[in-house]
Amino acid sequence: MTRARFSFLLLAAWLLLFSMENVCAAQDSPVEPLTFPHADSQADASLKVRLRLEDESPFLGAARVSLLPDDGYEVIGAPTGTEGETQFSGMLPGRYIVETSAPGYLTVRRSMQIEAGYRQRILYVVMKPRPVVPGAEKKQAETTIAPILPTGAPKPAVNGVQDLWMVHELEQNVPPVDASVECPTQQVLKGVGARMMEFVSNLEKFTATEELEHRRMDAKGEPEKRRFGYVVTVSPNDWGTFTLSEFRNGSMDIAQFPAGVATLGLPALALLFHPVLAEDFQLSCEGLGQSDGKAAWQVHFVQRTDRPVRIRSYSIGMRSFAVSLEGRAWIDPGNYQVERLEAELAKPIDEIGLTNEHSTIK
Repeated sequence: MTRARFSFLLLAAWLLLFSMENVCAAQDSPVEPLTFPHADSQADASLKVRLRLEDESPFLGAARVSLLPDDGYEVIGAPTGTEGETQFSGMLPGRYIVETSAPGYLTVRRSMQIEAGYRQRILYVVMKPRPVVPGAEKKQAETTIAPILPTGAPKPAVNGVQDLWMVHELEQNVPPVDASVECPTQQVLKGVGARMMEFVSNLEKFTATEELEHRRMDAKGEPEKRRFGYVVTVSPNDWGTFTLSEFRNGSMDIAQFPAGVATLGLPALALLFHPVLAEDFQLSCEGLGQSDGKAAWQVHFVQRTDRPVRIRSYSIGMRSFAVSLEGRAWIDPGNYQVERLEAELAKPIDEIGLTNEHSTIK
């Protein structure tokens, strides 16, 4: 009985020793990472940098993404075709600095480590708008803007203060832009055009509360105010453009307006950047300006004289009078949304005695 127990203990000790030798042998052997097919493929590592806005939507603007190792040359990346994404390939393990910059946004620097054994890494970078300090813009005289003024036009407003009674006020009182920042005009127009296409295709109907104030300029007294439950629908038409149908308090009756003066179609002004309508206008990016304390691309527009007026008209009785517009829009450099738009008459409508008009949409 004792000999059998002793033999069993020897057998157990021998099995334990055999297992320990196998474990040591496994620890001394190189183990290939699952992400690499071969041990010598470390240079195949790649990094994708994805730029995002603060609301987590993709950053669509013009941006520079740089990748610098602690020691060595800059790694050159390339856009992937996905919005806001740049890919860097052929990276070796080590520490890197990722730097992203874009007009109107704060520069971001991020430190990161590429570990051996990783095939691909993804880095998300949030872009934050650069605050605009009042008075820090370049002086208007330093810009390259040279508006063409009509003969006999009044002098520009003093100190940049708008005078909405001035004819061609928007043409004469040009807001300053940062002359040190070049505007990627074609990219901006393409981006804002895409946003307008999304607006038409995705938004069939929206609702709002409209407050209207009507004031007679040749009479004294309080202005007449109206409040409407406002609904507008957007639909394509047979002319290749689109039609806005507006309902106020469930009706399209213009008698709801004070003095029978109806303001219809104002929400369509921003649609002038839609590719279908943009060809009717001369469009030019004046530079990086500002809107409500944020940097924005400042884009000037004016109705082309060799193109039909399709954006606005006045209807009086049975007649319709086309409205040629000029003005500018401020476009977010990160997502190409129209932040603000101001428009005025490019020429008066003598038939109805309309010499001046100013519209502001935010």
